[in-house]
Amino acid sequence: RPWLAGWLRRAFFFRRRFEDMRASFGRRCWTGTGASIAANKVPGVRAALCADAYTADGARRWNDANVLALSLRLTSGPLLREILDAWFAGGPSEDAEDRDNVTHVERLDEDRRAAR
Repeated sequence: RPWLAGWLRRAFFFRRRFEDMRASFGRRCWTGTGASIAANKVPGVRAALCADAYTADGARRWNDANVLALSLRLTSGPLLREILDAWFAGGPSEDAEDRDNVTHVERLDEDRRAAR
């Protein structure tokens, strides 16, 4: 699809790869917004656009995010290291309210799949 913007082509590639791999994966685009929106169209993906380490940690902890989206415009090398350290050190919360929120999002995915 040559008419697609670069980030959108990468998002389509990501979707195919994620559906094949079902693994934690990261995407980058100029602002990160398009990559995160496109990634969240894939059932089972909980993509988070993270501009700092605190957000990356919270996305993993409170939302059980499994895809990291980054901004090429805002992310320097040292900041990227901080974000990735927080992302890979983080994990899902065991708090009941946090787990309920993730379960609710998973049900939305199931409803979307059933509606197709």
